[in-house]
Amino acid sequence: MSREDAPEPVGYKNPPRHSRFQKGRSGNPSGRRKAQPMPDVFDVIGKVMAEPIQLMKNGKPRKVSYLEGLVRKTGEAAVKGDAAARRDLLKLLLIMMQTASAQPAEPVNNEQDEQVIERYLARMAAAGGAGHA
Repeated sequence: MSREDAPEPVGYKNPPRHSRFQKGRSGNPSGRRKAQPMPDVFDVIGKVMAEPIQLMKNGKPRKVSYLEGLVRKTGEAAVKGDAAARRDLLKLLLIMMQTASAQPAEPVNNEQDEQVIERYLARMAAAGGAGHA
């Protein structure tokens, strides 16, 4: 009996030839699924807060945004004596005040202010500094 005619051993680490992986073909063709991209948290919160909900106001149903409903209910709870709601509402007011103070100033429309700015720019140009672009 030649070696080619002898049956191949089948067993541990020797699967039958017909059930082995084919050459050039993966054993896991579909592979692991790709992870879903994480949505931007701010976009999700913005979408949810903009969704309309129905609230009862003066006994009538009224559609408002989720954010408006949240602020209204928190305000009502604060007025009724809920300390946590009061704290949350005051934090929100503080954030609003800080944001409003960070807004750019109104454009100069006072003649005296314009003269001050022109003198400053002239001084900067004379000194060789970066006055105006």
